[in-house]
Amino acid sequence: MPYLVVSVIMGGLFGLFFLTLTSLVFMRRRKLLVALGDAGDLTLLRRIRAQGNFVEWAPLVLILIVLTELQGFFTPYNQCFAAVCGILFLIGRTCHAYSLVCHEQYNEQNQITSNPIFRVMGMMMSIFSLMLLSLWQIASGVVFFL
Repeated sequence: MPYLVVSVIMGGLFGLFFLTLTSLVFMRRRKLLVALGDAGDLTLLRRIRAQGNFVEWAPLVLILIVLTELQGFFTPYNQCFAAVCGILFLIGRTCHAYSLVCHEQYNEQNQITSNPIFRVMGMMMSIFSLMLLSLWQIASGVVFFL
C-alpha cells in the first residue's frame, strides 16, 4: 500500500482548520452562555455556518484527494494535482470563513451591507477544486476502462 503523503498532510490541515472554526464557535457560546442553537446572535450564527459549511465540504474533497493519490496512472502528477486541489480548497474555505466571521457587515434586518468578495472567492475556489478532483476521477476511470 502506498504512503499517501498528500492525503495525510491535507487531512491534518483540514483537522486543524476545523479545530480553529470550532474554537471560534466555542468562545462565542461561552461568552453568551449558550449551549444549543444561536440564541438569535448573528455573530454566533455566522460562526456556526462557517464551521458547518466546512464540515459539509471537507469529507468529500478529502476522499477525492485520497482517490486521486491512490491512482498510479499519471504518477507523480497525481500527487501534485491532489496537493494543488487540496491547497486551493483550503484557501477557499479560509476566505469563506473569514468573510462570514470577520469581514461581512449586516444591518438590523440581517441584510448584508458590505461586499462579500471573500465569501464569493472562497465559494468559487471550493467549487473549482471539487470540480477538478471529480473530473480527474472520471477521466482516470475512463482511461482505466479503455
